[in-house]
Amino acid sequence: DGILRRIGVEWEVQRDLRTSDTSGAWAKTLEKGSAFFAELSMLRQCGENLAGVLRGEINPLELIFPETDMSLPEFLYRDSGAMRNFNLLAQLVTHRMSTEMPRSRKVRILEIGAGTGGTTGYVLSALSADNVEYVFSDVSPLFLAAAERKFARHSFVTFKTLDIEKDPRGQGF
Repeated sequence: DGILRRIGVEWEVQRDLRTSDTSGAWAKTLEKGSAFFAELSMLRQCGENLAGVLRGEINPLELIFPETDMSLPEFLYRDSGAMRNFNLLAQLVTHRMSTEMPRSRKVRILEIGAGTGGTTGYVLSALSADNVEYVFSDVSPLFLAAAERKFARHSFVTFKTLDIEKDPRGQGF
């Protein structure tokens, strides 16, 4: 439709997609799907900025993980409809594994790409400090710093940078 043009393997935005005011439709959608507030808000935020992302004017990671306010992504990964069920399952499995492990053995967990710590909070609540070593890892120092503050009361947790696309041994693992 002349909105995008392919240049090799890349795309170039030719013109913005003009739409009518979507606030009314947004309000109706949110009313019907209020349980999906986080997902819908993230979708709206990314959709409204798609042209800027495609032009290279907007960093897509900044849309999802804005340094100024992480409340939406934190909620999304911790308590949104889909993630809450996943996190509860991870909590249950971790609790069962840690309680069925012989007390003479230490439970060692490496969480890769821990991000906002949404799953971490559930998992840590299922563990006992006396027989656990837990490593919260992510490629972003921003996430590590926030996690260190958030989970400081868990003495058995360490926080390390890990880029899983590189050899972990060269990163201290």
